[in-house]
Amino acid sequence: MNFSLIDQKIQKEFFDSKQLVGANLAIHVDGSESHFSKFGFQNREKEILMDRSTLFQIHSMTKPIVSFGFMILVDRGLISLEDKISQFIPKMANMNVLKEITPGDLNTIPAINEITILDLLRHTSGFTYAFMEKNSIDQFYRDNTIGSFHKSLESLINILSETPLLFEPGTRWNYSVSTDVLGFIIQKITNKTLGNFLDEEIFQKLDMSDTSFDLNKSNYSRIASMYDFNANGEPILDQKYNSDPLQLNPNFNSGGGGLISSVDDYLKFADMILYRGKYRNNHLISDKTFSLMSQSHTTHLPEFKKTDMGSLGIINMKGYEFGLGFSILTDPGKAQNLGSKNELAWVGKGSTFFWVDPSNNMTVAFFTQLTPFTSYDLWHKLRNIVYSSFE
Repeated sequence: MNFSLIDQKIQKEFFDSKQLVGANLAIHVDGSESHFSKFGFQNREKEILMDRSTLFQIHSMTKPIVSFGFMILVDRGLISLEDKISQFIPKMANMNVLKEITPGDLNTIPAINEITILDLLRHTSGFTYAFMEKNSIDQFYRDNTIGSFHKSLESLINILSETPLLFEPGTRWNYSVSTDVLGFIIQKITNKTLGNFLDEEIFQKLDMSDTSFDLNKSNYSRIASMYDFNANGEPILDQKYNSDPLQLNPNFNSGGGGLISSVDDYLKFADMILYRGKYRNNHLISDKTFSLMSQSHTTHLPEFKKTDMGSLGIINMKGYEFGLGFSILTDPGKAQNLGSKNELAWVGKGSTFFWVDPSNNMTVAFFTQLTPFTSYDLWHKLRNIVYSSFE
């Protein structure tokens, strides 16, 4: 692999053009570091250069970690994928569902199916996100700030219990707050906060000392500034995301998007995924449980497209399916980008990306801070840059 060529392409594509402000890139092969590079600024306005120790808000890249944590509980026989979530959240036993997906229409009927653990893990629950902006339920989420940082997980669960589902559970794929609900159930099963559970079961075992829901004040100087896409020029500093203390609420451990991490920390998690639940002397889950997690659970659903149900924003997810916490590249030809079949991956809304490529025994993480993450189609461009540099 020509690493200098990768850096040259990234520099030319994103930094000479001033599309991005700063980034860290790390590539591991066979579980060991093959390449690391840093670009630009951690904070452009203060002229603080990007550093290997820089911390990032990883948003939805929290989801694979929380999903894996949940599978630890499945592996121990404490819960099953077919279990109904009403076992832990009784108010969600009798949910209503939108009768017809029509703009402005909030007519509902009783749901036939109950939401299961599997529905939460593969995003077929009927929940949604406010930022989808496609239908009346998305609007309801925006009107009631559902999915924003709440006072606690309990407050989020309470309002979700009274909110109509977008569709009958198990029948569609729609990206959603499902992983936040998983986090709540983890807390109910373990009698620990989600943060404490992840720390004990994953972060300590993988030496992920820089990953947490709670950013210590001593580390404020290490956090990368968030920038907003500007169609007319360079990215603009996002004052909202850079306010002290970064809008983080330690009492709300958002399983869907609340973690802070570094490139080096996240690749420890990615390497553990590459080795099917093993990291050094730690064996976090059994191989059979990992096989269950890393296979597609959406083969019965329509192919993913550029829509709110079956995709995510404007990312073209043709050729992808979804496992239990990860996207899975099932058809590189349909995806129309370079990559390997059975790649496991995900992204954060602040433009953090990672993927695990079992075919090449490779893990990759690229962390920057730009919203929206769809600004430059980094999802595809980064893969093309990396794979086109194979010698």
